[in-house]
Amino acid sequence: DVTRELAIAEDGESGNKDRKTKWLVEINELRRIVSHPSSGVHISLEQLSKLEEYESWLNQKISGVEA
Repeated sequence: DVTRELAIAEDGESGNKDRKTKWLVEINELRRIVSHPSSGVHISLEQLSKLEEYESWLNQKISGVEA
């Protein structure tokens, strides 16, 4: 769940780096897929939806507006 992953990333406590950066790893994996279209692999609608949730969260953080 994106909301839970991002809450872990933001919790402000020290802790497991892998757990806190899991969402970045996932974004990078999806980036690799779309960066190499000749491989014939595509992302699913569910993966696209998750990327859009990450984008929304990041845009809120950048703008300073909390939803």
